[in-house]
Amino acid sequence: MKTIVIIPSYEPEEKLIPLTQQLIAKDLEVVVVDDGSGEKYLPIFNQLTGATVLTHPENKGKGEGLKTAYRYIKETCANEE
Repeated sequence: MKTIVIIPSYEPEEKLIPLTQQLIAKDLEVVVVDDGSGEKYLPIFNQLTGATVLTHPENKGKGEGLKTAYRYIKETCANEE
């Protein structure tokens, strides 16, 4: 079983990029939920190479961001192992 790190994110700072890279370097799967940050933040999310980025069209809050990630993991990892 692999470890998956979920990062709900709203209007992130650029430090999200090296954080994500460090987690991926440790062989962790990373799922980032862009919680309606808007076009201004697309350059940051586009640099998250190796991570899965899920996007809400509008801000729905941390809880909904986590639920989105859980649903994604349930759907994509159900047939693994």
